[in-house]
Amino acid sequence: MSTDCTFVNTNIGDTIMTTKMHITSKDGFIDLLHDYLKVEIPESLSIPDSATDLQLLSKAEIDGIIAEGPKQSFFNSAVLDDDHHRIFSNIVIPFDFCEDHFPGYPMLPMAKLGQIMAQIGSILILATNDSNGNGKDHGKMVALASTVAFIKSFMPKINGHRKPFIVPNDNLLLVVEFSGDRVNTTSMLISVYVSGQLINAMDLTYRVMSFEIFQKIYNKQQS
Repeated sequence: MSTDCTFVNTNIGDTIMTTKMHITSKDGFIDLLHDYLKVEIPESLSIPDSATDLQLLSKAEIDGIIAEGPKQSFFNSAVLDDDHHRIFSNIVIPFDFCEDHFPGYPMLPMAKLGQIMAQIGSILILATNDSNGNGKDHGKMVALASTVAFIKSFMPKINGHRKPFIVPNDNLLLVVEFSGDRVNTTSMLISVYVSGQLINAMDLTYRVMSFEIFQKIYNKQQS
């Protein structure tokens, strides 16, 4: 790890511990992302050349933030840049995400990619709202993806060849930034990189509500 990083212990909620790191340079920021997420960092990524604080989230901490259960939890680690309202994470695509799509030519379905992108956006919302249910005023919160402003696929050139598909074992870097707020909704720009190249981008709006209200809406629907 870069010598431009300093460790500090901090809390998310009452019981979850995370590691907070004080970064003093752009190189230190990039080194931390690479070392913690084990993924290639694109040269085009906008990184502040100034001191900033980052939080390193483990899988246990992420699972404590999101509403989904273990079978729908996609991320093992994340780096939260609360100073700039961003989060970084990665996922290595398992074969079972691509199985039978298509037989003999497995690739990640766009619907599954959208689900993965939506979850990392919700993690940023819930982590920065201090709404993970550990003694906060509003209790546990839920961020539900509601509106897609756009989703765009790219065909980056990697090792001399165009790459139109995400396939098993691709190691994806996901970068999420706030793009706007309205009453009870928050919009996110979510970018996906593979081998340091942009392959997908989506602007997604979320409805944010307490878990209690979510339960009431769901139960009323089922009655």
